[in-house]
Amino acid sequence: MIIAIASDGLNVSCHFGRCSSYSCYTVEDGAVVAFQNMPNLSRPCSEMAPLLRELSVDVLIVGSIGSSAKGFFDRAGITVVTGAEGTVRDALEDYLGGRLDSTDAVCAIDC
Repeated sequence: MIIAIASDGLNVSCHFGRCSSYSCYTVEDGAVVAFQNMPNLSRPCSEMAPLLRELSVDVLIVGSIGSSAKGFFDRAGITVVTGAEGTVRDALEDYLGGRLDSTDAVCAIDC
């Protein structure tokens, strides 16, 4: 499974469309086996969902995301987990440990 976290430095970005990069973790049997940081290419959300799907991303963890952007990811088959905050590493560990529940909240800002 590949988990992408919208990030600003070491922290979860408060908004998907304005993040500086995506911290991408490959997880096998509950353990991280690979990491890659991908800069935000400043592409429209309609292009980012298929791009992340091509990279085999299964889950996107974000602070918040606009409703139309979330729809692009839903249609691409990528699970969107909203409401994450704090460090990227803590968000990843919370998700893997079953302690990060999506708030399902969307924001008024869309990319």
